[in-house]
Amino acid sequence: MSPAEILLGFVAILVGIAVADIAGSLHRLLRAGSRVRWHWYPIAAAVLLILLSLQVWWSFAPLGRAGARITFGMFLPFVFGQILLYLVASATLPDTIPEEGIDLKRYYFEQQRYFWLLFAALIAFFFLHNLSRSWIRLGISSLPQALWKEVPNLVVLGMVLSLAFVRRSWWHAVWLSVLPLLILATAFNRPLT
Repeated sequence: MSPAEILLGFVAILVGIAVADIAGSLHRLLRAGSRVRWHWYPIAAAVLLILLSLQVWWSFAPLGRAGARITFGMFLPFVFGQILLYLVASATLPDTIPEEGIDLKRYYFEQQRYFWLLFAALIAFFFLHNLSRSWIRLGISSLPQALWKEVPNLVVLGMVLSLAFVRRSWWHAVWLSVLPLLILATAFNRPLT
């Protein structure tokens, strides 16, 4: 097993833990039955995070190719990014259901700032990671072109930051509908190489 395959296995475990946290929280909600006042916002956030987690794993899969050289310094950002991914995933749905029950819309807006700021940190991490990879591979002269390629991520980052502070339901409804579609549109036909 190559070092890159070991890294890929580690990333797969961390992504799996994030998805398992969402699935476990959903299981507890379903088991709570009538004690849950359902709302689609946190469910849409959970779908968004599952799709993002799968896209992250999919994007790391090429690292498993033979001959890829991985250093500890390259490994640390992977771990940091996966920890951020887990934190965002674990904030999507409640971990416990109180005896008196839970209102998922209220839960969503109570977690709004925490969830979306973590999500913004994750996008900022991906942005900086992509720039640094371009700089390392192609030199500093590649940064203007790399920045241009990252404009969509910067737009999404701004929108996600707005979700941390804007409490308008319609704003959240729009973006909780659009973001999963954006992830699907950017990754749906991407082959596993």
